[in-house]
Amino acid sequence: MRTSERIKVILDTDIGDDIDELVNLVEACESDAARVCFDTGHAHVMGFGMRECLEKIGPFLATIHMHDNDGSRDQHLPTGAGTINWAEFFDTLRQMNWPHPICVELAPREMPYAEFVRRARHALAEGTTML
Repeated sequence: MRTSERIKVILDTDIGDDIDELVNLVEACESDAARVCFDTGHAHVMGFGMRECLEKIGPFLATIHMHDNDGSRDQHLPTGAGTINWAEFFDTLRQMNWPHPICVELAPREMPYAEFVRRARHALAEGTTML
């Protein structure tokens, strides 16, 4: 099977839609190199709580894609513009002593870049939302 065919098979099976399944998959790799990129928006659309996800995947967590949505679809909104429980998210990261980078993943908005950077830095430093 060619690589592109394997990727299509994996994507068509919705691997990772279930947190326990994702943990089992990473453990089955039997490698310290197997890790998870946690996407806040994807988890929220799937109906998962931030604490539940982060606590389950914590030992395997490599990075985070952070963005907000209203739970209906993947909107890539700034934190605070949707309905994700950011207090729970940041509180859980503090409890985990999260030492790694967070990738702020947003759709283009009508906001000057300098203002976006200022808000993102403040949100990450304070553990708050960007709005």
